[in-house]
Amino acid sequence: MSLKSESDANGFASFSVRPGRGESLLKVSTEYRGVTYSSLLLQTVQGKGNYDMPVTVFELSDEDGLVYVKERRIFIQSIENNMLSIVDGLTLANIGDKTYVGKFNDQSQFNETVRIGLPANYERPSIEGPVDMDQVRTMGNAFVLQEMIPPGERMLFLSYQVKSDIGRFELHYPVGTPLKKLKLLIPEDFEWNVKVKKLEKTEDLTLGQIVYRQWEGRDLEVLIDESAEAVDSGLRASVGYSIGPHIVLEDPAKGGLFGKNELAISVAFIISIIIGFFYIKKNGGIEVDGGSSSQPGKQSNKKLSEEKSRIVTLVKRLDRELDGNQEDHEFYKPHRTLLLDRMKEIDRVLKYKK
Repeated sequence: MSLKSESDANGFASFSVRPGRGESLLKVSTEYRGVTYSSLLLQTVQGKGNYDMPVTVFELSDEDGLVYVKERRIFIQSIENNMLSIVDGLTLANIGDKTYVGKFNDQSQFNETVRIGLPANYERPSIEGPVDMDQVRTMGNAFVLQEMIPPGERMLFLSYQVKSDIGRFELHYPVGTPLKKLKLLIPEDFEWNVKVKKLEKTEDLTLGQIVYRQWEGRDLEVLIDESAEAVDSGLRASVGYSIGPHIVLEDPAKGGLFGKNELAISVAFIISIIIGFFYIKKNGGIEVDGGSSSQPGKQSNKKLSEEKSRIVTLVKRLDRELDGNQEDHEFYKPHRTLLLDRMKEIDRVLKYKK
């Protein structure tokens, strides 16, 4: 059904609508300057004639500061099969009197209106709420909206999972669109150890029958960081990010594969291998049951190749788990260098023996 109406100077228009037979709900949509605006959904009353359906349209603007995230609540839901399930509730606000059309981003090559940071290695992302799904993209570690944002507020819900096989989850939340308030909520009976940076512990919150421990941070758009940490982690403000909260969850039963004690033991083991390696070079073979191997060259080559394979696997896992964690990266840097030096030494020896 096609309807006509003229708006006043404030963009307010009203459509007179007569519901068809059997229609119990009415909604009117109109397009202005490429943006679709809709009335509220109205339930009809049997026997009533026409309904006045108001719709307000707005001019367009790309002015900075119109759109921000009024509040973001991150709910840690559960950990099952090494997967951490998370649900975010966001209140998105346009405080102006014009529809925000966004800014062109050189990286994404389209106009971005909203960018919501997500932790690295997130999986199975989904978004629910009054948003055009065709205008939603996942770009790197963020949800990005292309949809134009009219004045007012709307609620969006994000859900995603993060995987870890080592009993430790590292959650960095870069801030894209300015974020006024962020809350982290974790069930009181959650047994994992929790470490939180850039958020303050507040009073517990009861929702239904669940008691949540709660942390809060405000005005996170000011956490712009041009330090080496920001540059190294790829979160520099020049690409639309600032450094946001950092959350670590550790299984008390495991403590994480690359906890400082565990890695120190691993490095000590590698050092012992290196010491043994110099013994092999000096004596031309390896010790087998207190005697000398009958084929020292072949056995030592095989052992060295196996050792190199183990080191490659260890370095890859270490890099994957430390991705974005500058503090731990600096702590483990000497150990990683030691491992890489050992790999080079093995390559030199294997090449020499060919």
